[in-house]
Amino acid sequence: MKETIAKGGIEESRLTVLHNFIEKNNKDYTLQTNEKYVLYFGRISIEKGIKTLVDVIKELPHIKFVFVGDGPLE
Repeated sequence: MKETIAKGGIEESRLTVLHNFIEKNNKDYTLQTNEKYVLYFGRISIEKGIKTLVDVIKELPHIKFVFVGDGPLE
């Protein structure tokens, strides 16, 4: 993966690849193919702009949002 990204013009020495370090659970998250989704992956906290994202969600009732992460606003 690092080599592929480096081909885009970023020095390999500036890149770190973190392999899946979270515990996998066997939950089934089946998404409908005819639906539109937005995925947020990150810390769920004020400093990450979650309030802005919540405001956007209110304006887009036809789009489903999937949150992956944790934090104080979880």
